[in-house]
Amino acid sequence: MAHNKLKLLLAFAGVKLLGRRVPLHVSWVVTSRCNLRCTYCNRPDTDPGELTTGEATALIDDLARSGCAHVSITGGEPLLRKDLPILMARIVASGMRINMNTNGLLLPEHLSAVRLANSVVISLDGPPELNDAIRGRGAWDGAMRGAEQVRNIGLPLTFYTVIGKTNVGELRYLVELADRMHARVFFQPGARQVLGSECGENLDAAAPEDYRRAIDELIEWKKRGRPIGNSVAALRYLRHWPDEKPMPSMGGRLYVRIDSDGHVRTSGRVPRGEYNSALRSGGIIAAMQKISAPQSDSTYSAARVEVNLMAQGSPGTLWNFLKK
Repeated sequence: MAHNKLKLLLAFAGVKLLGRRVPLHVSWVVTSRCNLRCTYCNRPDTDPGELTTGEATALIDDLARSGCAHVSITGGEPLLRKDLPILMARIVASGMRINMNTNGLLLPEHLSAVRLANSVVISLDGPPELNDAIRGRGAWDGAMRGAEQVRNIGLPLTFYTVIGKTNVGELRYLVELADRMHARVFFQPGARQVLGSECGENLDAAAPEDYRRAIDELIEWKKRGRPIGNSVAALRYLRHWPDEKPMPSMGGRLYVRIDSDGHVRTSGRVPRGEYNSALRSGGIIAAMQKISAPQSDSTYSAARVEVNLMAQGSPGTLWNFLKK
């Protein structure tokens, strides 16, 4: 773990001082298929297709050659992909670390794959009835069964919560649940648009005044040592949502997202470029070179905010990362 963090810090230096582009952290949507239908997401309905096993393993080899240290496996629901254990084993054999993002429902049936991960993130948006109203019937029970399996395996566990108008007043419940389960909870503001769509309105987006009141509470709880994954500095930045607040971005230089069909972009909110495919000649680095270095991230992706603040030398964000 210490080696991985040192590699990240050295890559920061290379990007900042030498202008290099290194896909140090990759968020890979291995499939857009999902067994739930969350109110703030229509990604399964905008599925561009997915890589074959051969294409996916070739991509993994390319990531390893290009200096990638950390792959965040996500979806859709990644455990719906039958060859996922093969892909994860290839990632591990290549020396990269894996973070698995899942809704948890299929996790007990796929422990062979889950054991290959270094950490697991399970989506959870509130108490049972509220969570299931957002994510689908049985989602809470499934997430809890999955969380227990993660604890039994001994992997670090994080709950991932999208803040919307339905659950904006229930964040304390999630913090206390994470505390009881010796886990963390990471908070993400729901976007104005439906996840996976460039035009659909997210009807569950929180009112800004309610959202900011909730973020203020999270900041105070974080200062008191509660198990909140976001750093205080990042929460302060996220508090400005939904207003534009420019921030120098490492997108396309230090981190990228890879769509299920191999397309490369800085985030799911950025339009797809015509030639930005990791399957083309030159692979991931060539695809990154075609991405214009963004001047700011305005999508309020909580994970990317953490990285961007670290790249700016934010001591609080850096300490939050190092003590994980």
